[in-house]
Amino acid sequence: MIDIDGKTAFCTFNFIGNHHVPGLETGDEFYLYGQYHDQLEFDEQRWKIKERALVIFYTKGNTAMLS
Repeated sequence: MIDIDGKTAFCTFNFIGNHHVPGLETGDEFYLYGQYHDQLEFDEQRWKIKERALVIFYTKGNTAMLS
């Protein structure tokens, strides 16, 4: 979803992150389900992300692989 107000925009989008590292003893998969909330600004040429917030809804699997 995108909401534009002049040279500022707010964007919200869902994602699923699938991580796979074969052979880890503690598990080789990690899943992350969430949403990004972005604030963007237009600089006369293009839109750029000014702020980003991550909201995590659900995780499953080996979180140790992210360290």
